[in-house]
Amino acid sequence: MAITSTVLLQLQAGANEILQKPENRDKNFGVFEKLWDNRQTLFPFLASPDGATAIDPEDGVKSAQVASFENKGDAVGTTRSSSHTGAALSTTTDTLTWATVSQPFGVSMKDATGNFFKEAAQMAQGMITARQLCLQKINTDALAFLDANKSGVSAVTSYPINNVTFDGTNDIHNVANGGKDLFFAIIQTIMEANNYGGFGIDFIHDYNLKQLALQFFNQGANNDVNKQYQIAQNFNYAAALISSASTAGLGYMFPTGSVGIITAIPKKNREGMAGDGQIWGSMVDPVYPGLVWALHAREVAQNGTKNQDLHKYFELSVDYSLKAAKLSTSDETVIQKVALLNA
Repeated sequence: MAITSTVLLQLQAGANEILQKPENRDKNFGVFEKLWDNRQTLFPFLASPDGATAIDPEDGVKSAQVASFENKGDAVGTTRSSSHTGAALSTTTDTLTWATVSQPFGVSMKDATGNFFKEAAQMAQGMITARQLCLQKINTDALAFLDANKSGVSAVTSYPINNVTFDGTNDIHNVANGGKDLFFAIIQTIMEANNYGGFGIDFIHDYNLKQLALQFFNQGANNDVNKQYQIAQNFNYAAALISSASTAGLGYMFPTGSVGIITAIPKKNREGMAGDGQIWGSMVDPVYPGLVWALHAREVAQNGTKNQDLHKYFELSVDYSLKAAKLSTSDETVIQKVALLNA
């Protein structure tokens, strides 16, 4: 089977089927999933079809910028004036920082001939494995981004909330275990104290808080200790987020849509190109709408476990950038970290 654009289409069709098998089930990419859902809110142009074609990671055109207004103004006056002036509105731009993730895989023609799983099946399996490894790396980087960019200040220090303290050294809100029954109401109060009362909350959390949320959510409406009313936000369980020995739950919260991820692939992969035994193509992700992977393939005649073999080598890749909505106050970000303590 020569490497052609038709082969790449067959790979994608095979990948969709392979994902249905338990061994190949997707891992939990809870951090990535939430930030991917937010891409159209945070990057309205770049997430559009026109925006996707405007960025080429290989041509130096991936230095896209995100522009925003700074919410600043002159001092408030106490009288009216017919000769008033006013400062022009300030704008700011942030250049996106990009990273690349790639994963190779290969198939031997002669090995495939004598194997129960033939060449097409091996290529499709390799594609799915490569995809999952790449997503796992992106998910890990996304979690690290949340922690590295969590807010270093909180209004909780000025507006105390029962059972809550803000640790300004480690930049985390600690909720005493005595506030456990009101935990999800407390995180909403924390966000309101920081002037996000008119926003929804995106909350990425560990499995301990998922258990607590499920317990609250499934209480009966007529139960006299019903806590279901607290569960009204966008919660995302992230297996990669693990509580420490001193915590009974851990998470990151931010205004809905304010933290996201955008991806890009090279132009030659988007348009498709072939030559000299190589092909540049792309693959639409079978699970996440809008996610497109770059795919490169080449053939090499060489000796392997068998002489005069033909090896097909593939590489799946994508460029990605993580971004949070910008705030102009020093050390303040939209991302608030919170922990439920054991005691």
